[in-house]
Order: sequence, then C-alpha cells, then structure tokens
Amino acid sequence: MKIGDKIPLHCERCKKSTEHAVLYIDQRDETQSDESGQWLLEHTLTRGFTECVVCSWPKVRIHVFTLPTEQESYRSIPREPERPVPAWAKRLPTDVQQLLLEVYGAFTDKRYWLVVMGCRTLVDMFALERIGDVGGFAQKLEKLQNEGYLSSHDKLLIKQAVEVGHGATHRREAPSERECLAVLEITEHLIHKLALASHAETLNLAAATKAKTASRKPPR
Repeated sequence: MKIGDKIPLHCERCKKSTEHAVLYIDQRDETQSDESGQWLLEHTLTRGFTECVVCSWPKVRIHVFTLPTEQESYRSIPREPERPVPAWAKRLPTDVQQLLLEVYGAFTDKRYWLVVMGCRTLVDMFALERIGDVGGFAQKLEKLQNEGYLSSHDKLLIKQAVEVGHGATHRREAPSERECLAVLEITEHLIHKLALASHAETLNLAAATKAKTASRKPPR
C-alpha cells in the first residue's frame, strides 16, 4: 500500500464496495515478547488514510506485518461489513431498505439482539406490503401462505427465525452469531420477494408501453 494506490473497500456512505484512494501513510514498528524474553515478535503497522473516489468518505486501512512468522493481517476503521448488502436491496421500498442496512450494520458490530429484533420487524413490514395489517403475527403468516406469497416451507422457516427473536425479546436469551446468520438469511429470502416484485412491475410496464406504441403504428 502506497500513496496514490486505489484499493476496494466498503464505503459507509455509498453503502457498497468502491475504490478508495490512499492519500497518506503512517508507519510504525512495535515489539512483543513474554516476561522472560524467550520469544520476540516484531510488528510493522502501516496505516493508510483513504477516501472513497465516488463520495470522498474517509476510511483507514491498517496492514500489520509480523516477523519472524511473516504473517500479514488487514483491518479497517470503520470495519468492513461481515455481510455485504445485496445488489437487489436498492429495489426495496425505502423504509425496508433502510432497516435492512441497519440490520447489516448491527451484524457487523456483533449486536445480535438488534439483528434478530430487526429481522422480526422486516418480516412484519413484508406482510404489511403484501397483505396489509390483518391482525397478529400467526394470522399474517397464514394469510401470506393462503394468498401464495409463502410456501409451507417458507412459513416454517420464518416461524423458526421469529422464535429466535422471541427468545431474545421475552426470555432474554442472547442469540449466537450462528443463529443470527440463519435468521438473517431466512429474512433475506423473504424480502427478496419484494425486490423481485419491483422487477416484475418494471417488466409489465415496459410490455404495456410497447404494446401501446405498437397499436398506434399505422398499417403498412
């Protein structure tokens, strides 16, 4: 890493991976040893101060090289997301998209309580978009299945995911990283349907426009 380099990093403002230009570099050496001095490690820390080439949002990239093991490691401030935001998220309704981004941020920060509670809210928002406010959660799932928005397998997965959220909220059971990842993947599968619906509406509108244009052409 040197001044002028461009490296791909996640931009917190753009909400995606973008090129970041390295503007300034700071380097220092550190040593690490046990109390008896039996072993010694030498670390070279290189900090690259960067900014997004799209929006100029700043980020620090840190490279650590260790001798004699010759191990390398990288980290960023702010941290790189544990789970990248899918490209289809931009086609979601604005409020759903914003909450999904906050859930991803909570997952990266290991705030697992917020992840499962946010996912439960996303499921409620999906139901509201598709069938409106029809009562309790069980009723919503039943109506979603009856109207073809969920398969029986989808319904079972969502009930399992929501149960993790119930445990976190009502029984104060801290969810694990593995549970959070499972809940997040199930929720993604569900709300992806909203993004697909947006695609379908775009295609239907395009088809209707073409048909209308064709009907206006004079016969040859």
